[in-house]
Amino acid sequence: MKWLISGASVIGQAHLWDNLPNQDAYLYKKQNQHWIVSVSDGLGSKPHSHIGARQACQSSQYFWQNKCSIKQLHQHWRENLGKILPNQAACTLLTACVSSSQAHILQLGDGMVLVKSGGQVFPVTKQRDNYLNQTFCLTEHFNLTNWQSHTIPIIQAGDGLILMTDGIADDIEPQHYTDFFYTIYQVFKNKSHRRQKDWLKKELSDWATPNSFDDKTLIAIFHN
Repeated sequence: MKWLISGASVIGQAHLWDNLPNQDAYLYKKQNQHWIVSVSDGLGSKPHSHIGARQACQSSQYFWQNKCSIKQLHQHWRENLGKILPNQAACTLLTACVSSSQAHILQLGDGMVLVKSGGQVFPVTKQRDNYLNQTFCLTEHFNLTNWQSHTIPIIQAGDGLILMTDGIADDIEPQHYTDFFYTIYQVFKNKSHRRQKDWLKKELSDWATPNSFDDKTLIAIFHN
């Protein structure tokens, strides 16, 4: 089966002004007959959240490859931070394992996974309440109830997932979900992998909506 997949991440203007790193991270990797895709958003108030976000993506790969528990994912993340305290590296995580028939999705914290399945485009993850600057995240303590999991059929051509951090997700109104999904899919169908990435990076860099100061990260994967 052929897949269209690419991702990009751009630093927010506020972090450029403050000489801070991009606190988002992303990963996509082929594993046997599956694709592992992940995005993570480091909490801006934590000094090592960019490291936490990168490690969250690596730990998600470990989770899917080893078919371990969510608690083991959390432990792997903590252990691989080295001397960094988990509370100083707090981050969210969106991750999925995508095969020729379905996608297993896991979420901790904000951001959004937008899916097309059964002819419909919809978010599979619960969105945070507006104006509440609070989110669940990877940190010192593990709480299974903070995690969401879903299994979605991915069968037809054009089915797929878009994973995005809240710097993008918070700016997209529900009535525009379908147009947003199809726009990216059509671009991916008509561009090489390199041009897909270049296009995504330009779109995120030129993002002209109220949260444009935030880091922005997106991965899209489509059954083609």
